[in-house]
Amino acid sequence: MNNIDNFKTYLSGFEQNCANDYSLYNGKTGLAMLYYMLHAASGDQVSLTKGKQLLDELSENIQNIKEFNFQNGLSGIGWAIEWLVQNKFIDANTDEILEDMDDELYRSVVYAKSGDASLAHGVIGKALYFYRRLCARNSSSSRYRYICIQECLVLLIDEIDELLFSDNAILYNGDTLLNDLQKMHQVGQALLLVSSINRLKINAEVCKKIICCSRGVLDLYFNSNNSHHNDNELDWYLTYCYYKSGIYLGDSEFLSKTMYGGCTFNEKFMRSLGYFSVNNEANSQIHVTLMAEHPLDNSETGVFNLFKEICHFPQIAKYNWEEGWGL
Repeated sequence: MNNIDNFKTYLSGFEQNCANDYSLYNGKTGLAMLYYMLHAASGDQVSLTKGKQLLDELSENIQNIKEFNFQNGLSGIGWAIEWLVQNKFIDANTDEILEDMDDELYRSVVYAKSGDASLAHGVIGKALYFYRRLCARNSSSSRYRYICIQECLVLLIDEIDELLFSDNAILYNGDTLLNDLQKMHQVGQALLLVSSINRLKINAEVCKKIICCSRGVLDLYFNSNNSHHNDNELDWYLTYCYYKSGIYLGDSEFLSKTMYGGCTFNEKFMRSLGYFSVNNEANSQIHVTLMAEHPLDNSETGVFNLFKEICHFPQIAKYNWEEGWGL
């Protein structure tokens, strides 16, 4: 049995555990992405057919999905569909096929606040959906829809700021922040997302504030004597976020701090690193952190593990699926 056949066996086994779960992290949406990627890696027509069948099944059952969050709900599913179209796996106008989802998520943003900053369950996940929607390349776009998506991003960026960096937020209670690993993870997620959005010049002043505050928090974290510096996976995740932020923003100062282990970062895990190793090393180290954040499956073939495995096929390297997992 070759590698393609092995991987198809893993996908089939995962599907048996999905039942009626259509989510991105645990269900058939993530599985559909994997089948399309397997077709790109191998040219296997059975995988392409399977991916299409799963999306058809998702379309028939989408009305039963009541959650809005990224892990289990509409924002993660919608992000995946937009991702598939933007990466040319499927040919569709997402303004049409995601119209109802846009409307549902718009209402969830405009009429209520999440109260949770995280990617998996809160504001960052919804913002990632609307960011990806704003990057859509549809031939004929509705000006009204574009404005609504921008409005949602403005509101969500404001909420990220309010939850993590306002005068009443955890930022101004330094010891509490640095010892709250969940919040530190969210600070990294916020930095990555807003650094990506920054180029669009949407809610620019608040984006700038979030970027500055996030980096300030990370500086405090890495320069502190915090006991969680023994938590190597979180250290690596935050290092990675700092590094990728520098890439997104074209900021040589912050890139140099990660590339050469400048004063910002703890020598214990930066000492041996140079320019070319940071990205790959950080990627390999943060998997444990992500699995802790998203306990996807108790088996060895959980959907996140399957995404990692498919990256071993060289044709897949160009596809940034990691965005959906806060990378």
